Amino acid sequence: MGDPSALRRTGFRALFLGVAAIVVFFRILPVHVARDGLPAPDLLLLLIFAWVLRRPGDLPVWLVGAVALFADAVYMRPLGLWALLAVIGAEALRRRSRLTAEQPFPVEWMRVAGVLLAMTVARTLILAVTLVPQPPLGAVALEYAVTVAAYPLVVLGCTLCLGVRAPDAAHRDAGWRS
Repeated sequence: MGDPSALRRTGFRALFLGVAAIVVFFRILPVHVARDGLPAPDLLLLLIFAWVLRRPGDLPVWLVGAVALFADAVYMRPLGLWALLAVIGAEALRRRSRLTAEQPFPVEWMRVAGVLLAMTVARTLILAVTLVPQPPLGAVALEYAVTVAAYPLVVLGCTLCLGVRAPDAAHRDAGWRS
């Protein structure tokens, strides 16, 4: 028989891939529900952040990079730029995941908002320096605000529907990364 923790990790990775595929699939559908002009939040990135903060050992960096790079290709964004920033942002949050688990949710939400802001500014600057056409700053700011506002809903969905919760204190102390 296999190691139960390895089996659990593999199950969470498969669940993440399945949910990520569903998110990407629904984002590329030509159906636009929002009629008020609000952009869709980056649910895939929020899913990555919520997962990394709750189960840092179950979502390796190579999987984050592969899923984000696939999303770049499907969404026809500059290939690799947002994926690289997503990996850097996820790893920055992963380094602080143990500290975040001990703090209230609004602190986690603000930490995610800060990382997302840094990623958005870095993407805007890189695209400006390389003279790549980009959306207006107002549209970028609105997408950022909608994405940050959607984070609690993504966390709620991950926790209630997917069972992605931070381990309790006993398991956290035994081996946070395992």
